[in-house]
Amino acid sequence: AAVVLAANRVPFGRGSGPVTSETYAQPLRGARELDVDLSMGAGTLRVETIDSENAYEAAITHNAGVRVSVTYADGRLRISDRGFRFTGGRVTNEWTVRLTRKVPVELEASMGAGHGTFDLTGLSGSADIRAGAGEVRVEFRENSGQVEELELRFGPLREIGPGRRDRESPWKSPPSPLEVLWYRGLHARAIA
Repeated sequence: AAVVLAANRVPFGRGSGPVTSETYAQPLRGARELDVDLSMGAGTLRVETIDSENAYEAAITHNAGVRVSVTYADGRLRISDRGFRFTGGRVTNEWTVRLTRKVPVELEASMGAGHGTFDLTGLSGSADIRAGAGEVRVEFRENSGQVEELELRFGPLREIGPGRRDRESPWKSPPSPLEVLWYRGLHARAIA
């Protein structure tokens, strides 16, 4: 099964300037669970699960101006590009992060803009996924572990009555991807 949520598509691809690729991996070293925090400003994020004694394996490709920090210690993985500010144009910032299925995983992922694919097949634990503009896909395959809690956050949904809605036309510039989806759904029902 898959859940796909999309709003305000943002172009990403090969940009000008040098592109670098790095790979990372660390063994579990006795950790009984894995605490993961992925924080991406803009780009493409793929999260998958693996049967491995490594806590994680990551491949990161980005323009030299995008500083990506990867740290792992005692079952805690942090990957971020917090200093990165998307100013338009094209940029390369692509992460593939594979997480072990050997221990429960507490996953927090935050994306500002871009595309995210989360294949959580076999994962046990929880996932909290926050996204701004772009597309997010979450997949689970049959007989695939036990995700106890999955939370997807896409910004606020304002309470607006019919009068204010008609006066302000909030669907023309919604402040969050959630409102984009909300108004697209209302529009689809209105013309169906």
